[in-house]
Amino acid sequence: MNPFALFVLLLLIFCRLYVASTLPPQDHLNYTVALIQHLARQQVGTFECVFMDLDLTKPFDGWLGELLATPALDHVVRFVINGSFEVTYENLPHKPSLIVVNVGNRIIQLKSRHCTIRRNFLFLDTNTRVLALVNVTCLDCLDTFTRMLNMWQFDKVVYMEYTRKAIFLMDYVGTITTILKHFPPPEDLFKSSSRFLQGRGIRFTSKGIPYSPYVIWVQETAKYVNTTAIYLPGVCTVSMTVFRCIEELISAREIDIALDKFGVIGLTARMYRMLACYEPTSEVILVPQSRPFNEIEMFVKPFAWEGWVVVISMLLLIEAMSIIFPALFKNDPILMLVCGFERYNLHEAKTREKIVFLPLIVFFFLMFNAYETKIISFMTNKPTIGKITTLDQLVRSGIKVKTNLRLNIRIMNDSVLGPLVIPMNANESLLKMDGINAYDSETTFASDMIHSLSNYDFKMHRPKYTLLDERRKNTVAMFYVGIISPLAEILYFTQRAFFETGLFNAWKDNASFQHNLQDRATHVNEDLEDVGMLLFDDLICTWIALGVGLITSMVFFVLELVFQFRGKF
Repeated sequence: MNPFALFVLLLLIFCRLYVASTLPPQDHLNYTVALIQHLARQQVGTFECVFMDLDLTKPFDGWLGELLATPALDHVVRFVINGSFEVTYENLPHKPSLIVVNVGNRIIQLKSRHCTIRRNFLFLDTNTRVLALVNVTCLDCLDTFTRMLNMWQFDKVVYMEYTRKAIFLMDYVGTITTILKHFPPPEDLFKSSSRFLQGRGIRFTSKGIPYSPYVIWVQETAKYVNTTAIYLPGVCTVSMTVFRCIEELISAREIDIALDKFGVIGLTARMYRMLACYEPTSEVILVPQSRPFNEIEMFVKPFAWEGWVVVISMLLLIEAMSIIFPALFKNDPILMLVCGFERYNLHEAKTREKIVFLPLIVFFFLMFNAYETKIISFMTNKPTIGKITTLDQLVRSGIKVKTNLRLNIRIMNDSVLGPLVIPMNANESLLKMDGINAYDSETTFASDMIHSLSNYDFKMHRPKYTLLDERRKNTVAMFYVGIISPLAEILYFTQRAFFETGLFNAWKDNASFQHNLQDRATHVNEDLEDVGMLLFDDLICTWIALGVGLITSMVFFVLELVFQFRGKF
């Protein structure tokens, strides 16, 4: 054999070996196609598949190229990218239905923050299914890719060795747990490793004291995945704004969930690590109860303005008649009807005076008795006036609205409430409101705060605050889930299960009961001795009436003496 023919033969043998090492056997290809078709059938909505080739030499020339050219996958929505493609929130789904990755001969530089592949997988949801096509002849390639997925805590990863029939399944820390020499049914291939966390706890945090129903939710979820719940305080503080807190949570990658609810205006791709709360929330305004009558209103409010018009008109009319016709009455009408003073015996008066005065005496007797009864009832149980039920009434009243601007800075841009807003003090909370200003709160806690004994008026026998009938806005509250936490799907599942079974409502009722017990224990020594008793302040209107009467009598007495003295001269 001549040298040229030998060279051609060796070249053909090399090419065949190269192709054999880069192209999968037909069984692998058929199984992968069947797997994608099965997942597409099970998908609710659009099935989106990302095909990623990390090979440095000839991407899409072998394994992925043949897979992409398969006519059976023409209906699949696909995104085809290579190792140099830079993923953003806009150019690629953050949680595709499946990622098929050909690792090839790429050794990933894990320590380099500028590594494109490292950043790309950070943008993707850690609960995404990943099918990694590997060749065990390049152990460094497999090792770096595996450590990258473990670093970002992907929990549904399957490694397929495409030069032989072998499938590797790994646990949470990247240790091979199962080596399959056969192709399992597609529905059994992807299993989440979140149920086997190898002692890793569910780490949660909160700005202040976490709401106990949410803590129980995380604790029960930890039992479900055979681990424990670990509370990590201090990641965010009460003084932080919402945006600052989210920045701290993103930096603290060990956090799985923050049990603070964040209100959102709209959903964007950047918020995919937020878990929606099971119930929407709305903002409501807590306004002070209507104020009691002042001293002047105590004298005026027993009669409506129509009644006062009738009484005063009758007195003025009868007084005008006595002035115009001096001989008509012997008694002064006002002194007779109001004070009961007779200058002359009414029995000896003329018939026309009796006809006028006797019905008026009965009428004013009834009116004054009703007036006195009303005054006494006002003193024992002061009525209120000026109840605010709408936002428009709140604006007209001029009452300021206190709110925690660190949690709700957007309220300053509200065209209705913005001019009324004043910030709450750092040591102030809804547990003890000042009784003067209105407060902005969530509906979740507003009702409990209103019925707290700290906000109860024992003298008026009612809460100090009431809720406006109008809600300011409805919003979807979100929990932040750690950017690399694999527990988002588990937390979503348990939250929905606990809500649908009524456990969340039971936990909330128990939390309210415990709060009420503590509230009552705090106010067990409340001084209630004077509640329901008439005090000196309650009789102010009586002292005013007595003082006005004495002063008026003294003035008339002095005037009478003056006129008598001047008459002698």
